Amino acid sequence: MLAVAAIGASGALAAGVWLVRRTGMVGWAFALLWGAAWVGVPIWVIVHPVVHVDNATGAPVDLWVDGKRIGPIAPHAGWGEPPHVRVALGAHRLGWSTVGAPKPARETDAEIRPYGDLLYVPAASGCYWIAVTAYGSASTHGFAHGPQPLLELQRFDDLDVWLAEPPARVRALPFLQGTVRVAVQRWGSCMELLARGCEADVRRSYVACMRTIDGHSGTGDCWGEALRSCSAGSAAASRP
Repeated sequence: MLAVAAIGASGALAAGVWLVRRTGMVGWAFALLWGAAWVGVPIWVIVHPVVHVDNATGAPVDLWVDGKRIGPIAPHAGWGEPPHVRVALGAHRLGWSTVGAPKPARETDAEIRPYGDLLYVPAASGCYWIAVTAYGSASTHGFAHGPQPLLELQRFDDLDVWLAEPPARVRALPFLQGTVRVAVQRWGSCMELLARGCEADVRRSYVACMRTIDGHSGTGDCWGEALRSCSAGSAAASRP
């Protein structure tokens, strides 16, 4: 369907050019060109989905796509929608480097699809938690939630809120008894390990531990073990 629509837009453009050259029908040609532009823009948006980039390293980094430097990405404070780029559908390599470096420090394979939400995290520096909120008589059953793996490329489904709290109240259609909102947030305790200078392996172990005991429940001392394993950990801290 996308290919057909794209061909239709290019066909209209070619027809407009032919009319100008062959018949001098400038008005008709202009109308066709105008129509092709209106068709082409939404098609381009569809075939170039958004990829959000959350730079939690604390310093600017360069973003790379398929070995091409896209530009610097400023550090993000962790609140509000992060910056984004549009990348064509298909297989790509997303990478990052220090600003001005001749090549990426690391690259990650990414399959860009027309559905879902992608978040690229340079150096896997950000930790994330999915919060699901039900309004009215709606249920959160079946919605994935809780701590997410520590990855450079995060893929989410049906996000409503980026790096913020879900709204206190929402409006739903009259025939619906309730609705659900899904938010991705920076995970505070895991981010604290980053601030303490803990290595990525320590944070990965902490995330894996927390996912095993299903979030805050259970008897495992994930936080204490992370602090003991962290070379920079010194002072005792409250359990998350």
